[in-house]
Amino acid sequence: MFETQENCIFCNSYNEDRKKIIWENQEAFSVFNYIPSVPGHSLIVTRQHVTDLNNLTGSVLEGFIHAIPQTFKSIQEIYETNPENIVEYYKDLIINPPEDKARSFAKQMLNHPHLLVKPIAYNWGMNYGYEAGQRAIHLHIHLFPRREEGLGIATAMRKHLAKKE
Repeated sequence: MFETQENCIFCNSYNEDRKKIIWENQEAFSVFNYIPSVPGHSLIVTRQHVTDLNNLTGSVLEGFIHAIPQTFKSIQEIYETNPENIVEYYKDLIINPPEDKARSFAKQMLNHPHLLVKPIAYNWGMNYGYEAGQRAIHLHIHLFPRREEGLGIATAMRKHLAKKE
């Protein structure tokens, strides 16, 4: 059995709503983010409650890293074979949100012009530490499907941080 935390959104979501899992292996799973930036925004999460990168080792590290390309493939397959599943996910999020703010994000996604457009690229990254934007204290990676050319993470961060100074 994996170590989980009672008040952790990721530990609870894995145990409570398995039908929302996009992909999984013995060490990690992926789900659509309930506070998405773009349609299909997903999270890859360790099944074990890992909070520190220094504790991400061995089979947990291997399974977590292996989940990245597998999640890319799974999202592509959803868009190729059954994109209505994404619409249903956001509709269900309006009815059964894990927290109230998820409703407004789901409504935004249902009205997004790229909702049913298959991604052609991805950005991915991790917020590690409160100052870096991490609010869920359970290691996870964000996957952002892209449908058109845009800023990469480094350029977007430079522009964002330049506004702050």
